[in-house]
Amino acid sequence: FEFSIDDEDASESVRMIKCLIFDTIMLIS
Repeated sequence: FEFSIDDEDASESVRMIKCLIFDTIMLIS
């Protein structure tokens, strides 16, 4: 998927989502 990050709110959300995914991967592994 693709999306553009223009404001800080968006990048903040992306950062939280990435952290969430990372935590999930660590839990699964």
